[in-house]
Amino acid sequence: MSQTWVIKDTAPVDHDSYVLTETDISFTSGGEKFTKILIHTDGGIGAISLVYRSDGTAEIVATLSYIESESQFYWQPSNEKYKTLIFDTAPTGELLAWLQKNADEQSDLEYLTRKSELTSVADAIRAKGGTSAQLVYPAGFVSAIQAIQTGVTPQLVVTTRVGATVTATKGSKTVSGTAGADGTCTLVLSEAGEWSVTAVLGVNTRTETVLVGTQNADLMLFKDAFAENDWETIIAVCQSGSIPSTWAVGDSKTMTINDTDYQIDIIGKSHDDYADGSGKAPLTFQMHDCYKTTYQMNSNNSNNGGHAHDAPACHHGAHADGGAERDPRGQQEDDHRQQKLDDRDDRGQAVPAQ
Repeated sequence: MSQTWVIKDTAPVDHDSYVLTETDISFTSGGEKFTKILIHTDGGIGAISLVYRSDGTAEIVATLSYIESESQFYWQPSNEKYKTLIFDTAPTGELLAWLQKNADEQSDLEYLTRKSELTSVADAIRAKGGTSAQLVYPAGFVSAIQAIQTGVTPQLVVTTRVGATVTATKGSKTVSGTAGADGTCTLVLSEAGEWSVTAVLGVNTRTETVLVGTQNADLMLFKDAFAENDWETIIAVCQSGSIPSTWAVGDSKTMTINDTDYQIDIIGKSHDDYADGSGKAPLTFQMHDCYKTTYQMNSNNSNNGGHAHDAPACHHGAHADGGAERDPRGQQEDDHRQQKLDDRDDRGQAVPAQ
């Protein structure tokens, strides 16, 4: 199990610590790999040196001159990185005893960060998250990062007067901009939700609440073959206003009316106008055959008033077309009304209903 130790600034802490026999142990320091550690004494110059070795090479990382009465190692600025040693295996024996006096074991390797660096990180998090909130390290940093929305960035296009200042606020999050020459201002928002949007120009101000990022999606499910759909689905598709290209004039489907099945044909597709003038009916339907019921022309046993006032027409005159009523066509009368009024007397004999 690896262990991390950081040599103290006060090392060596006593004269006994001037001695460390060369020890074989694999460790990393300053981003380099070493296999030996020792303290070398040079009596000729009256100095000791902390030495790391690897593959026959030696790195003198710190020195101490006892002739000049120095009591701590001197570390070159470029060698400060060698104070931290990460051992592949736990030190034992003489090395462990030396480390326990002259170094601090790190249970979790700690990195010291300047306040200015933390502020820079916090500013970056606030900019990305669209917030001005104070962030407390580390929990505040973590929660702010987790709150940053990923994926598509919501945008809000506000139309107002040229030069107006536009501000969107959601909790502690605030985004501002200025309307350009076209009178619009595009705000890049940090998240979806309810935003309070204010436009200000001089003494004029207006605020509205806008729900950003919420979309409705109608996913109408239907079968490509018209006849394979039930009438509930057909009605829903007609009401959606988007008719499948596979549903064509001439397609038909059975409808049960008064316990009798009738074939219903599509005879128009975005062809006929709604009675209220609001647009085109998506589909127009017509019965393929006549109703299997009989009626006399009217209660007076006459053909007075013509087809528009006869009982069959009054009873079954409306055609199903997704909500619109279609006017009868001449050819329909020729094709489907078999009775000829000029061949009948005024007694109003029963005739099949259209």
